[in-house]
Amino acid sequence: MKGVQREGDAATCGDTNTGSLTVKVNGQGVTRVGKDSAGGGLILGPGSLSVFAETHPVSLLGDAITGHGDPPHAVPFTANASTNVLAK
Repeated sequence: MKGVQREGDAATCGDTNTGSLTVKVNGQGVTRVGKDSAGGGLILGPGSLSVFAETHPVSLLGDAITGHGDPPHAVPFTANASTNVLAK
């Protein structure tokens, strides 16, 4: 099980995630694969195989993000997830 990503969590490149306006984790919008981004890079996943928010898989710690610039933005991943809301 991995921590769920939320709006405002920083990616490995330092940019922060966007998230849902209606589905919350620890009071922050949950980040969704294929819908939300970090610094302009779309969250690619794979995300959760069993937990969805607004039809999109919930993003998890270590999910890939589309590259959106020079290093460290070239190959970023999600980081700093919730420590008490976990999913597979």
